[in-house]
Amino acid sequence: MIQEATLRGKRLGAWMLSICLLSSITFSPMPSRAETLEVKSGVAGMQDAALPTPAATLGTTAAPSPTGAAAQTARPLSANAAKILSGAPIADKKISIIFEGSGTAAAMDAIVKALDAHGVKSTFFLPAIATAEQPDIARGLVAAGHTVGNYLLSGEKRLQEMPEEKQRNLIIRSQEVMAQTIGTAPDMFRGNVTVYTDGILSNLGDAGIRYALSPSAFVNHSSFRDPSQAAAFAAKLTWGTLLSVKVNQYLEADELPVNERPTEKPSPEVTPGPKIGREASSQGTVEERMLNVVNWLLDGLVMEGFTFVQPAELLALQGTEYAQAMGEALSERESAKIGNGLNGQSPQASVITGVPVAERAVSLVVEGSADPETLSRVLEVLSRHGVTATFFLPAAQAAARTGMLKGMREQGHGIGNYMLEGEKYPENMDGAAAVTSIYRAQKLLAKVSGGTPVYFKGNTATYTPELLRAVKAAGLEWAVRPSAYVNHTSF
Repeated sequence: MIQEATLRGKRLGAWMLSICLLSSITFSPMPSRAETLEVKSGVAGMQDAALPTPAATLGTTAAPSPTGAAAQTARPLSANAAKILSGAPIADKKISIIFEGSGTAAAMDAIVKALDAHGVKSTFFLPAIATAEQPDIARGLVAAGHTVGNYLLSGEKRLQEMPEEKQRNLIIRSQEVMAQTIGTAPDMFRGNVTVYTDGILSNLGDAGIRYALSPSAFVNHSSFRDPSQAAAFAAKLTWGTLLSVKVNQYLEADELPVNERPTEKPSPEVTPGPKIGREASSQGTVEERMLNVVNWLLDGLVMEGFTFVQPAELLALQGTEYAQAMGEALSERESAKIGNGLNGQSPQASVITGVPVAERAVSLVVEGSADPETLSRVLEVLSRHGVTATFFLPAAQAAARTGMLKGMREQGHGIGNYMLEGEKYPENMDGAAAVTSIYRAQKLLAKVSGGTPVYFKGNTATYTPELLRAVKAAGLEWAVRPSAYVNHTSF
């Protein structure tokens, strides 16, 4: 049950106190025992970089089955096949940016200067023919400390739909041209709008390529109209995102954010363009707009506190215990079945709220997120006063601090369910989506904290019957509703 801190003196009633880090702190009561006071603290921390669920991930590439000749000539995966390198949740606020395609020498030089100004090293996937025609571009990138990868001869799209022999020839010929031009054969490959089959990965391995990149988000020259849109985009990116900037190219339907894709997929020649910034800017040339997008994006990422790594470094960070736990949580499918089975007769979780009582007791709840140092200081204050609390933290960020979570439990504190990323107004979510976030948070916290949460707290939530059904379906009996709130500006 929610922990209580007993106060001596005047009769005040029993309170459940929820202290929300970053955005809010709550004082909340036990059922039929207390009145709730929520304290919101506004400390900078994890919630600012909340990890989206797969349905909310920006620009995640779909993976349709290969068709046509490629499906008929499928080659099994070979021992030396290239490995797919994609974005995945990690415990550090890091991101990897790559560039697909090429432009004029002046435009490419301007992009390099923008990267240098922000201390970023990137990987450029250049078409081999364009590289041979303008070798100084690729050589200049290498000299500046960037990496050059294979983008086939002309950035050909949908490699999986080509006959295997054509796939192999394109890979080998482009690899040879790149090696002759820059002096070394690339070990990274990016297939433009390509689904990687076993045959493609095997052909890449035969050509000496180790990694086939599959970005988890995309932008291009018309993604943002102003810096504020780029900043909003950066604020939503997942830690560990592999972000592709497509140079002088439109975004395909599969490269758009999930909620902005057309309901009917256009033909291969129709490119609807990015909708991240809604209508495209009409000012300047494509390359001028591209430079604006790159500068605005880098500024936004720096403001959000991201640091930049090359794709290979990103891969190394994906092997941690946290990354594996997140991968398991995000790949589960049981929650979708549960959510789709909800109806008006499904049982609801019960709500805990504050009521006046005769005892002078307070139940403390801390909600939100903060950096480890701030959390440690909060725990020290609680320990000094002999107080235990229940912490509601976004599971995706809390899971990165396994040792701290287990230590909190050992000190007598509880860990509650605050959804996967502390989503605000969860009553506005689709019921199945709410179940998925709560269910995944429940499984993740149970795995990394050493105990299964008992209580749910919605961030700025109204407990509608639909939301309470989702809470119950995800495996929780109680939803906490504070009756009073404070934060960092309250006193």
